[in-house]
Amino acid sequence: MPHHALFARLSAVRRVAFHGRGRGWTRCGAGTVLVENISNNILLFHECLQLDGKQRSRDCKRWCLQDGGLLLLQRRRHHGWETIFAFARKRDAWHSKAFYCAPDGYFGSLHPTDAGIELRVRVCGTGKDDVLKSVYAE
Repeated sequence: MPHHALFARLSAVRRVAFHGRGRGWTRCGAGTVLVENISNNILLFHECLQLDGKQRSRDCKRWCLQDGGLLLLQRRRHHGWETIFAFARKRDAWHSKAFYCAPDGYFGSLHPTDAGIELRVRVCGTGKDDVLKSVYAE
């Protein structure tokens, strides 16, 4: 899927929900798109993200294209924007580079579906089975 087609799909997403079963990402809210600027390849939305019941973020998130890749950024209070996931095109999906958040490592991939864009996350480094989680349009 070319860049503009992926962002066209992302621009159509008005609500984004984080769902999960078991450990890892849990369902803890949905986000509403605040700003769309497809000409600048940016989609900005709010949501509530929780990792293993420890880390909770209500900060802004933003998609943007940079250096031929796709970044999912979050704005942390007093720290500016930081990258959560950086995706690179591979076959029929966008796959992330490794992202480390102690004590776990995270890998993700974007998959266009009939329902919207799905972000599948694999939690690694816990000594337990890897778990796939997803984010999709409601």
